[in-house]
Amino acid sequence: EAGTGVRDPLEAQYPFYVLIETSGSDEDHDAEKLHRFLEAAMEGEGEGETPVVEDGVVAQDSVQAKAIWRLREGISDAMTTAGYVYKYDVSLPLPRMYELVEATRVRLEAEGYGGTAKAAGYGHLGDANLHLNVTSLVGRDDK
Repeated sequence: EAGTGVRDPLEAQYPFYVLIETSGSDEDHDAEKLHRFLEAAMEGEGEGETPVVEDGVVAQDSVQAKAIWRLREGISDAMTTAGYVYKYDVSLPLPRMYELVEATRVRLEAEGYGGTAKAAGYGHLGDANLHLNVTSLVGRDDK
């Protein structure tokens, strides 16, 4: 939300968010399929199973869709408010996508940067691309 001017459409905060965009020739049919997908993901696979998705929202029109995209596109800009930003783009197998972020956090802590640096990741599951960002309150000034 910070710096985007857009309110988070979900009430609670979660450790992970997924943005799904679809396009097809029948907007009503596509919207119905997306609603069914979200409902199924929020119900879980079977009796007593934990749902894969805890909460979700489907944009009702192009204005809402653009607002949600602004949240996603604002991540990079928001990182700059946390200090110096070191950015890396890497391709990883999907099951291991977030391990690099977690390993980077462990390494930062082990090297004594826990209080001044943070690691975050976001990216594109469809092409297995992770944007690993490390922010630091201290760093190189290229001015």
